[in-house]
Amino acid sequence: KIFSGHHKRYREVISSWAICLLVLNVFVDLPSGNESKFIFPLFLLIGPPIFIEIARKIGENKGAKRRGIILLTLFLFLPAPILTFRGFLVNRPVKPVEIRRFYVDNRDHPIFEWIRENTSFDAVIIENNEYHLMPVLAQRHNFYSDRGIIQVLGYDEEKMFRYERLQKELFSSEPLSAESIENLKNIEYDMYIAVWEEDLNTIPSLVGRFDLYPDLFESVYKNERIELYMFKKPVPEKRSSR
Repeated sequence: KIFSGHHKRYREVISSWAICLLVLNVFVDLPSGNESKFIFPLFLLIGPPIFIEIARKIGENKGAKRRGIILLTLFLFLPAPILTFRGFLVNRPVKPVEIRRFYVDNRDHPIFEWIRENTSFDAVIIENNEYHLMPVLAQRHNFYSDRGIIQVLGYDEEKMFRYERLQKELFSSEPLSAESIENLKNIEYDMYIAVWEEDLNTIPSLVGRFDLYPDLFESVYKNERIELYMFKKPVPEKRSSR
């Protein structure tokens, strides 16, 4: 109805709305650097036509029918924003993951900025937590996460357990095994290991752990909150030409 010949003004409004969303999605990147930004605006596109039609129905009707349309509209569309604002104003983080994400502060931001500016887009950050701050704030991949997520992403069982073992060994007090070193070498992406302040508090043996392997790891960034090590990829041997 809205795009029929009798609603030229509505078509102009909807077209302008759609063009703005298109420009936003094509030229503006989200902090997470993912493609989900192409999905959610589709829901926004149906907003103006629906509300234009509802406004028209309210204007055309009177009495009990008009009150019924208004009540139905409030019932359908008012709870979502109320619950959203309630969540921001009332709810507080409870779980450790929620608390860590909630209290990201100015001490954390320099590391995310440094990673964005000094690592490749495909770089992988190995961390001893499941806060998932790197993909959101540094736009870089985490190495290992909850098994459920990994299974959804299509990792096979063997690869999943290999990554899990490697992650646990890196942040343990045991010496690195030859198998783990070889697994690191076989990963094609640039690899970084993040040792956060809370890691040192919970695992004291991490202090200086990666400095024991100067041929494998190099400290590339350090502040009061974190130390970031880069895994040194082996340089391929050049074949001698005859």
